[in-house]
Amino acid sequence: MNAGSDVVVLEARARPGGRVEQTRTAAGRVVQLGGQWRHPDGPLRPATNIEFMPTNRDCALLNKAEKLLVIEDLRRRVNVVT
Repeated sequence: MNAGSDVVVLEARARPGGRVEQTRTAAGRVVQLGGQWRHPDGPLRPATNIEFMPTNRDCALLNKAEKLLVIEDLRRRVNVVT
């Protein structure tokens, strides 16, 4: 792809992906860990009072029991996320 700009991509680790990392849960599910969900002080935690786990490949939220949390239910609980 060429959009007319020269860029340099820097990675802080020996692997590409930045803050996104793939791992497996205790139940063997493959999950993508992303920076927006990894930090324990992220804005969704206090707004929803729910303990979050990594997202699955469909980008759905799972709780510790790996039970699917419905996104619409979360939207009703969040007033403001900055």
